[in-house]
Amino acid sequence: MCIIFFKFDPRPVSKNAYRLILASNRDEFYHRPSKVAEFWGNNNEILSGLDMEEGKEGGTWLGISTRGKLAALTNYLQPRQDPDARGRGELVAHFLTADMDSFSYLKKVSTEGHLYNGFNLLAADLSTEKGDVFCYYGNQGEPEPIVLAPGTYGLSNALLDTPWRKLCFGKRLFLEAVERSQALPKEVLVAQLLDVLNNEEAQLPDPAIEDQGREYVQPILSKYAAVCVRCPGYGTRYGGLLGASGPVSPGTWPYPSSVDPRASALSRSGCRFSSGGCGNQHGHPRGRGWACDLHRAQHARQRPFPLGDQDPRVYAAELRPPPECSQQAPVRPCLEHWMGTFHSTGTACV
Repeated sequence: MCIIFFKFDPRPVSKNAYRLILASNRDEFYHRPSKVAEFWGNNNEILSGLDMEEGKEGGTWLGISTRGKLAALTNYLQPRQDPDARGRGELVAHFLTADMDSFSYLKKVSTEGHLYNGFNLLAADLSTEKGDVFCYYGNQGEPEPIVLAPGTYGLSNALLDTPWRKLCFGKRLFLEAVERSQALPKEVLVAQLLDVLNNEEAQLPDPAIEDQGREYVQPILSKYAAVCVRCPGYGTRYGGLLGASGPVSPGTWPYPSSVDPRASALSRSGCRFSSGGCGNQHGHPRGRGWACDLHRAQHARQRPFPLGDQDPRVYAAELRPPPECSQQAPVRPCLEHWMGTFHSTGTACV
């Protein structure tokens, strides 16, 4: 299962406001094979984690492309599933590689929804010229996709904004952080969003989850009813943060496309995020974005990452406990592997 909180405003009043802030957890069986976020596709234009489960290889749950396409998926909680249904992760991967706008793609998906077990799919086109467009479709809800109005949303394993207690609770914490975002340094905002994603307080009782999940969810209900899920053999395996602010002045990012500077990420006890965590050996200014010092971090690598047809600043992070971490360990002290800062004419640290 998964949970996603996001707020978007294509035309924020303040120049310091974020057009998009998204925070998400991916919950999965610990033994299910997957790859951490990496670039793939033609010309390495897509950045996402990848499912490696046999028969469902190449699917993903959250991804972004250099063309400004973003997609995210959650499963719909069902007590019984069709073992022969198609892998839902392909829905995200296909959108990121397709030459279709978000609404047209979801319109197509809506005609094929019966081929999959229950899912919710968010698809977005990020463009400072045309305005960001977010669309939603769930194959257990209305037959047609919808274009979302600017605002704040929560999505778990029911339909969009279904008032499960854990979703309402997490959305409130998310909003508290987001509403202060203009006044917070990025590292403080990221730390507060991580606190939201790491919250293990069970929000019970919740008849809505029990009614929907029935006997399937009962054995894990006391853990499942939290934003961050910790169960034996199953739980929150990945956390993702994504933020997009407004356009920047030409020339802010001087890196030529051939530059691929590398640097070591700082390694410290615990996890502390700072806006200067990713530098490079060529002496260029550090990227203005969410950079991080990751406990047990190995290396950061900078790569050109043009995003979309304009120049929004997009900052992203995938947070993954290393394999040797206990399944009961908090996500925060075990974070490693990947951190990215994206810009249409600049670089990405991965």
